[in-house]
Amino acid sequence: MAPVTVFAGATLKRNGLRLRSRGADLDGATVEARHRVRIAAKKARYAAEFFGSLFSPRQVKPYVKALTCLQDGLGVLNDAAVADRLLSGIADARPDVSAEVSFVKGFMTAGTVGRDKECRSWRNGSSRCVRRPERYCCAER
Repeated sequence: MAPVTVFAGATLKRNGLRLRSRGADLDGATVEARHRVRIAAKKARYAAEFFGSLFSPRQVKPYVKALTCLQDGLGVLNDAAVADRLLSGIADARPDVSAEVSFVKGFMTAGTVGRDKECRSWRNGSSRCVRRPERYCCAER
């Protein structure tokens, strides 16, 4: 293996380990903890995209796709949490719009249905490439 390939593989493995560590308990995660998982997924994805040309596209593509899905799902959950906090502030300041605020909160919550399960799927084995990036992304071309 070329030195850059060794470095790339070590970087992808380190990012994957960080992601698995931070995402170990997504079920009970706080908004802040989910955000840290999202950042770890983003770093892993960017590294995989950057080093992707060193490895087989058949191995890189599913890894990047799984990371993108995880990152997007966590983004939707984060957006909903931020919106809920902001809307609660509006409802406290303007009780006359509480019905409208409740409607928007319900709409935002509906958009998150199934996202938490989708985000957890990479931990329970349905996305092997995210669990073991060094095996699925780091074979030389």
